[in-house]
Amino acid sequence: MQANARVVTVGVRETEDDILILAEAGSAGYVLRADSLDSMRTVIEAVVRGETVCSPRTTSMLLGRVAALAAERRASAGAVRLTAREVEILDLIEQGLGNREIAERLSIEVRTVKNHVHSIITKIGVARRGQAAAWARTHRHSVTVPHTEEI
Repeated sequence: MQANARVVTVGVRETEDDILILAEAGSAGYVLRADSLDSMRTVIEAVVRGETVCSPRTTSMLLGRVAALAAERRASAGAVRLTAREVEILDLIEQGLGNREIAERLSIEVRTVKNHVHSIITKIGVARRGQAAAWARTHRHSVTVPHTEEI
């Protein structure tokens, strides 16, 4: 087979295991034997143009697998690094306190709390403080605090 050859696979089943094996092997297109000749010709023409073609179901399977791999990579990439103050604020968020309550408890400005909350949300990769609280309950083990904090 030539190094620049592109492969279109014709198969009987569209199972996740089969699709993943074909994708890992470099298949550029996948059609079922039951598909029409017109459908097969369309896929072959698209692959010749350099496109990768598969059914919506196959695309869904592949994207689901990519998402799962990304989640695994994030989980194995190491601990989330939060400052001691961010850990403290995350604990208070988890307890259900609002920004004003956190500011009063820590004797800091509400604006400072908001800055810390934004930083926490960014570092742990969530969109809202409620998600941060849920994240804290399930990912407490992956938080590290640097020995020295930058000022």
